[in-house]
Amino acid sequence: MVHQAIPAARRYSPQQQAALISFTYNVGVGALQGSTLRRRLLAGDDPQQVIAEELPRWSRGDARPCR
Repeated sequence: MVHQAIPAARRYSPQQQAALISFTYNVGVGALQGSTLRRRLLAGDDPQQVIAEELPRWSRGDARPCR
């Protein structure tokens, strides 16, 4: 599903692909499709920078750190 939503992900490093797959598994395909992360990657932004900046935005629930 990640490669369908973000075709360029096929060219990302294995670690970047794993991060996107894990993200999608945890939040769901719908969340990936509507995410700023996906929008930025589709726009051609640097994957390393986008992943580093966008994934932490999803690490909190109810403004509390996830454990």
